[in-house]
Amino acid sequence: MAAAPLPLSLDDINSFLAYKPLLIDREEFEAAIFALDDAAREEWDKKQGKGK
Repeated sequence: MAAAPLPLSLDDINSFLAYKPLLIDREEFEAAIFALDDAAREEWDKKQGKGK
């Protein structure tokens, strides 16, 4: 049984931003990161044969 990737959390984003400065609006950044994360996990599901 393969493990599924977990969604990113705000803690994950905060950990990343502790090392990298943010040059855009924080809410905009979070929305983009969460959208990319959703798309990546959806693609992973499709590759695993779990497409919706």
